[in-house]
Amino acid sequence: MNADWRKVSDEMPDSDQSVLIATVGDGEPVWLGYHDGEDWLTVEGTFCEVSHWAPMPAGPQEATR
Repeated sequence: MNADWRKVSDEMPDSDQSVLIATVGDGEPVWLGYHDGEDWLTVEGTFCEVSHWAPMPAGPQEATR
């Protein structure tokens, strides 16, 4: 699965929608987070600087037989 990454300068998700976020700087580059309308936060509530975001992938589908 490839994520559909979008630059925050080009497009923003709906406020409070959980998305994958690519952060700027050291540490882990990809987190689960959201934009609260003013700031980017990880799901733990930590402020972060984000360069890109991607919609959450669909969950697993049951195999049909």
